[in-house]
Amino acid sequence: MRKKVSKDYISDVENFDKLPIYSKRIRNYLNENGITAKELNQKAGFASPSAVPELIKGTRDLSLDAAKKLCSVMNVSLDYLTGLTDVRTIDCLLYTSDAADDRISV
Repeated sequence: MRKKVSKDYISDVENFDKLPIYSKRIRNYLNENGITAKELNQKAGFASPSAVPELIKGTRDLSLDAAKKLCSVMNVSLDYLTGLTDVRTIDCLLYTSDAADDRISV
């Protein structure tokens, strides 16, 4: 059974449409994966237990360090987290003289 995301961090947000895109993307990640903000906070290794809840509420700006941690845990690109694209991950082609068709995902 999937966990419900804590209403304390999500439902009480006023003016959800006005929140930064990263707030919405984090919220969607929590809902899709059935984890809480507290669990994401721990997985990302934030020192402050309120980091993810504050990012969701829009009361904390997204720093580059926080973005890198979240992207790593959420397995998304920085462009996706910040709303520059709707593509979650980036597939790259690596061409070498010996292996022209080797494909890696970053």
